[in-house]
Amino acid sequence: VLHNPYMASPGVLSHPFQVIALLKNCEVGKLDLFCAACPAAVMQDALPQLLRHVEMQQLVSVLVPLLNNVELHAPLVSMLRRVDVLRLADILNGALPGKLDILLRCPGETVVDITCAVKDDRVSAMLALVNHAPDKLFDLVTNCPGPEKAAAFVNFVEPEVVIWLLDSASPMCLAQLLG
Repeated sequence: VLHNPYMASPGVLSHPFQVIALLKNCEVGKLDLFCAACPAAVMQDALPQLLRHVEMQQLVSVLVPLLNNVELHAPLVSMLRRVDVLRLADILNGALPGKLDILLRCPGETVVDITCAVKDDRVSAMLALVNHAPDKLFDLVTNCPGPEKAAAFVNFVEPEVVIWLLDSASPMCLAQLLG
């Protein structure tokens, strides 16, 4: 709290059970590293909203493992900086444990760009893909000619069709088709 005073802000402390769950399950040193990597203004705005809108079970099973993985801190900070916090809360609430970490390993800002470009009414479609085949989606996204093409795929093709394509064809071939 000394280095990160926003952790003791009224907005954060108004969710005591979530704060306790977060602190109890996060590795302190790794949480401290994440807080140091994320601008204070971003955390001050985002943390109270995430605590308010992310379900307790999802906070512990989805968010905490991401925070405990130092390799994912940079993409998480990018997500917090660029993605609407309520959209991020929806993503955290809809993701299965262990699925987001695969996509957060995509190079650069690719996943953030896609997440920002997906239409609001298609976030659940994006989550269906993430939860079904994150490894294949990772291959598709990393080989896709641009994040806007991958976002268009999510925005305009039903998730059942994309899942069928991912299960039936090579993600590299699909990426070439998107190009």
